[in-house]
Amino acid sequence: SMWVQSLRADAMMQLQGSIELIKQAMSFARLPDGPCEYLETMEQDIEQLKELQQILEQDFFSFCSALQGFSFARLKAIREAANDELKEYARDLRDQGKDIVYSLRRQIGSWDLDSCYQQLRSMAPYLMALTDLCQQFSRAYQEKKRELGILDFNDLEHFALHILADDDVAEAFRQQFDYIFVDEYQDSNLVQETLLSSISRDNNRFMVGDVKQSIYRFRQADPGLFLEKYNSFKVDENALNRRIDLNRNFRSRPEILAGVNFLFRHIMSQELGELDYDETTFLYPGLEAPEVDYEGMELVLLHTENQAGDDGDEEETVSNIEEYTNVQLEALYVAQRIKELLGTRIYDSKRGELRPVEYRDIVVLMRSTRSQASFYVEEFMAQGIPVFADTGSGYFETVELSVFINLLHLVDNRYQDVPLLSVMRSTLYAFTEEELLEIRLHSPQKPFYEAVAIYAKDKKDSIAEKISQLITDLDRWQEKAAYLSMEEFIWLVMQDTGYDIFVSAMPGGEQRQANMRILLDKARQFEQSSMKGLFHFLRYVEQIQARQEDVEMARVLGENDNVVRIMSIHKSKGLEFPIVFAVGMGRSFNRTDLNAPLLMHKKLGLGSYYYDLESRAKTPTLPRLAIRQRNKMEALAEEMRILYVVCTRAREQLILLGSSSRLSSALKRWNKPVDPYILTQAGSYLDWIIPVLLHHEDGQPLRDLFYQGMQTDLYPGTGSRWEIKIIAAEQLLKIQEEQLQAAKLEQQHLLSFQLEEPGPDHEQITQALGWSYPWKEITHLPAKLSVTELNILQQGEPEQSLLPEMNKKPAFLQSARGLSSVELGSALHLVMQHIDFTINKTEELEAFLASMVAKELLSEEAAWSLDRDKIMAFMNSPLCSRIRRAKRVLREQPFNLLLNVNELQENIIDESLVLVQGMIDLFFEEEDGLVLVDYKSDRVKHAGALAKWYAGQLRLYGRALQEITGQVVKEAYLYSFTLQEAIQLW
Repeated sequence: SMWVQSLRADAMMQLQGSIELIKQAMSFARLPDGPCEYLETMEQDIEQLKELQQILEQDFFSFCSALQGFSFARLKAIREAANDELKEYARDLRDQGKDIVYSLRRQIGSWDLDSCYQQLRSMAPYLMALTDLCQQFSRAYQEKKRELGILDFNDLEHFALHILADDDVAEAFRQQFDYIFVDEYQDSNLVQETLLSSISRDNNRFMVGDVKQSIYRFRQADPGLFLEKYNSFKVDENALNRRIDLNRNFRSRPEILAGVNFLFRHIMSQELGELDYDETTFLYPGLEAPEVDYEGMELVLLHTENQAGDDGDEEETVSNIEEYTNVQLEALYVAQRIKELLGTRIYDSKRGELRPVEYRDIVVLMRSTRSQASFYVEEFMAQGIPVFADTGSGYFETVELSVFINLLHLVDNRYQDVPLLSVMRSTLYAFTEEELLEIRLHSPQKPFYEAVAIYAKDKKDSIAEKISQLITDLDRWQEKAAYLSMEEFIWLVMQDTGYDIFVSAMPGGEQRQANMRILLDKARQFEQSSMKGLFHFLRYVEQIQARQEDVEMARVLGENDNVVRIMSIHKSKGLEFPIVFAVGMGRSFNRTDLNAPLLMHKKLGLGSYYYDLESRAKTPTLPRLAIRQRNKMEALAEEMRILYVVCTRAREQLILLGSSSRLSSALKRWNKPVDPYILTQAGSYLDWIIPVLLHHEDGQPLRDLFYQGMQTDLYPGTGSRWEIKIIAAEQLLKIQEEQLQAAKLEQQHLLSFQLEEPGPDHEQITQALGWSYPWKEITHLPAKLSVTELNILQQGEPEQSLLPEMNKKPAFLQSARGLSSVELGSALHLVMQHIDFTINKTEELEAFLASMVAKELLSEEAAWSLDRDKIMAFMNSPLCSRIRRAKRVLREQPFNLLLNVNELQENIIDESLVLVQGMIDLFFEEEDGLVLVDYKSDRVKHAGALAKWYAGQLRLYGRALQEITGQVVKEAYLYSFTLQEAIQLW
């Protein structure tokens, strides 16, 4: 079966991997100080393994049986003195070879044909039921989409396939196209291939691609489609199916191409990578580049394992290192290295000359930006490096947002320790660690907020003063949060604390300030929902984070600015950059999909566990093991192609950066033969890169990691040169500390700098710095105003009697939440925009409101909340009678009016213009002119207050209306629904 064939190939590869490991162990045993007594036993090991390979070639289940009785002989004791390090290496490599075989025995040693068959028969009904369920769901889903008239992109593809299944239709399309060109063919999937095959003839399809760059397996891209043609098409130019190898690279300098060729010729193969990387697939330089003083290829290995000597500060250094993750250390290194690169020159192929390195020449590429990019952005901004991160996420992880969100949490609930400590330690209140300790020691058993409050009550020192300010602020904000909108409340807190000004003064301040503006936008969006209040806003933010629907950080820098770019490897595909940092080379591959309860493969089908209900045990079935191994190999091949893509983005310099926090265990993984099976055990890109570079002529720094002066067989070079750096984390932190000290000294020097006496230009400079802009008032006027904003500008805030009523019943006494005054006013205006003025009975009004609800112009809650009596009072008013008799009635008429600024404020002498925008509720035409009507729902007691406040607004409406229509506005009315009265203004 396909499953047995797959498992046989995998077992053969594992046995060969075991043989290669034991051969490597023998190479250590043969060294002058090596444990030569081990050689005889190791030779026996290899003979036994070759016998197993022969059995496997003949019959898979016989091989399973042979595994059951298989064992390795014990190594001979060594009496003579031998190098302990070499003994350990030889024994460890042999043990790894043994473990491969023993692992195989545990997996399949007990298998026989009958037991495997019985397991499959037992699981078949369950898998058939699951398959049937999926098909039923698919049919139901398609039916629901048909009912709603919805199609997605996959539907369009499959409907096209269905249409082209008709031979006559397909033939018509085949005759329609002279040529069909397919770019990026390596990323095609089976559906696309079937579509293309249906509409193309034998000789009119032209496909371009590089299978080594097929990195969209998660979108069902199938590199096998490309490989099938690559292997079957002929190089002969007269062949019907012809292959043309485009192996000239016009992007990268020869040193980079040589380095890529050296690396991939040893790791990419038919077994792993689905293609043999050899002279036929090598990259050959298409550019002539002058000699430069940089190598082009570089590997940097960071490690945090303590290798310090007897330094007295060792404990403190180790402690500091533990505060950093590998990602943060790599970000720190890249930032430091970028600063070094800015002082160098790089070859510009477009200009044909060397020029200074700029920020825009540099890109940082990573497997995924979601979990890493924010650390780089934070570090770069801290070091003054302009950065553009194409992340689509990371917003809530920024320092400025996390502190401010914690402050909002604290306003909502002071008994949250993490937000409380975060805010107290931040620059907002600047409590030191010692001060926090004093507070805790004063009340050791109390919740921390209570300890804070008790300290302020009992003490009269500087700590108590800071606490009092914090509590005063929280009390005030809690009060404001009860009635302000979320946007208004956040803006209030930002203004009270000066937080927006503070973050603008931080490194990357423009970016941080823009991020704070996004929070205001989010608050505005939240207010449009049915939920209100600080508590629900914080839950709203938490839900965004829990669903991993992170918000993209504000973009204050664009793709064309002189900045360092950060992006994922997938997004970099097709792009090129002078200097590439490929980071995260030591991060583990994601293999969670391989542990799913049910595995699937397009050719091998479904693979489940076998469940023994009596013993409540589960064991992997033969199909599951076969599918798991095939999926693993295909995933590794994808990772290898991703590594190839990142290595081929660089024009001038490629810096591969990886880190290891367990260097000693990593060394055991890396000191292995570069064998296809050993490479399948890789957990990261470093597990491929370092074993190969150990055999490069420039790999001595890596070989010295194992033991000083280690020698090994060198692979034939491809003219490549590598610069290899191994850096301990404490070196990075030491450099960082030196930079901080230098910055402090420079700051102190600037602060202490004073002139002994004023210079000759002192008076001129003082006048220039003290100059005041003569038209300062105009700067406070926006270029565009609404009529309401203009009213406030001219008259100040409205009187209390015109504000929404605040003495509402508490929520727990209300039968329903109800609409706010603003929402009710909007609903009333909406009704008046559409109402039929012939309505004169309450029943007719009810029918009209119901029709608005049915048309989804008005919500049921709004319709229910409107006061029918007030609307009917207007409908039966003399003013409405005039509207019914009018020659013409127009509603909701927008206007724009240009005004001189001196018309807005009398003390300004200037001819600048301001655009005023407004909306006229209603006007109607009578024989001798126009009548203007503006609806008001303000809660007032006297008509005079309403007239005083809105008179200026109506004058503007009248002026705009007269200019637009050319007719006289003879009368203007405010209609107050609260007073049920038409108030004539002129």
